[in-house]
Amino acid sequence: MLLGRSTKVVDPPKPVLNPPAFDPKLLEAWLRRAIDKKGPPPFGYEPDEGMAHGERFIKDVMDLYGYKEMESFIPGTFNQMADFMAKSPHWKLLKDDDGKSHYETAANWAAQGCLIMAIQKNDGLGLACVLAPDNNIIFSNKWLKTVPMVAYVGKKNFYGKALNWAFENEPDLYLLISLPTGTVQ
Repeated sequence: MLLGRSTKVVDPPKPVLNPPAFDPKLLEAWLRRAIDKKGPPPFGYEPDEGMAHGERFIKDVMDLYGYKEMESFIPGTFNQMADFMAKSPHWKLLKDDDGKSHYETAANWAAQGCLIMAIQKNDGLGLACVLAPDNNIIFSNKWLKTVPMVAYVGKKNFYGKALNWAFENEPDLYLLISLPTGTVQ
C-alpha cells in the first residue's frame, strides 16, 4: 500500500445556498394582482403617458423579500442595477460553464419562492423582470432552448409568458442569496 499525497485534483465543495424565500403561491398571487392593477404607482403599474413603471415594480418585489439595497436606484436605470448586482455579495449570477444562463436551475429556485431577477444592460435604461414562482419552462424558438416564465412590467405588462417575450437577447439571471446584516425578513 502506497502512502502519500494523492495526485487527483478535487474541486472544492460548493457552498450550500439558503436564500430568502417567499411562499410561492402567495408570491404568484401578489405578482398576478400587481400586474393586473390599473393606474400608475402606487395603485398599479399600468403604463401611462408613454412611461413604463418596471423599476417601481422591481423595487416593490424586492420589498417583499425585505431587500432594501436598491432603494437608491428608484428612480434609476436597470443598467445601474445590473452593475450593482454584479458586485453585490447578496446576489449570485447563475451561469453554466459555457457562459449560458442556468434556466432550469433558475426556474427551480423561483418555484421554491426565491427571488430571481432577469436583467440586461443596453444602450438605453436596461431591462429587468422577475421569474415567475413556478417550475414551468417552455421551449423558445427564438433562443432554441427552454426558458422559464416571468412577471414583467414595461410597455406591456404580463405574467406567465416565456422569458424571451421580455428580452430580445438572453439576459443575466441573478439569485438573491442573502439579505444585508440586520435586515428583518
